[in-house]
Amino acid sequence: MRKALSGVAITLALAGCNASTSETTTPASPPPANYKAAVVNYVKTTFFDPYSIRDASISQPVYRQGIYDGTNIVAYRGWAVCLRANAKNRMGAYTGLNYSLLLFKGDVVELSLSGPTTQPQVNNHCKDVPLEPFPEIESTN
Repeated sequence: MRKALSGVAITLALAGCNASTSETTTPASPPPANYKAAVVNYVKTTFFDPYSIRDASISQPVYRQGIYDGTNIVAYRGWAVCLRANAKNRMGAYTGLNYSLLLFKGDVVELSLSGPTTQPQVNNHCKDVPLEPFPEIESTN
């Protein structure tokens, strides 16, 4: 009896370690429907000078999980959008084209990864994602 219980316990323990690939790679929810409007709203409220944005482009939502931010793995599983734009910094100078990785929770941008510490990782996530012009963000007046 003891051997049988030990065998069952080991089997259950090993079964818990085996996650199916469809479970870890299949999106649990559809992509955000109005993602462009959500990005415009997020940029208006978080970028230093949203009215200075030039040469903006954006990706379609892509499913991401376990994003590395340069220091830690962000426990994230969901939809993300790559935004590339040129905007002014606090000194009033344009920074050049930089990526931001915008992470969604439902139809709202929950978190943005950008800046010098995360830029290599953001570039890695966004480098192969097709972008399209995003003039809506250049006229956020």
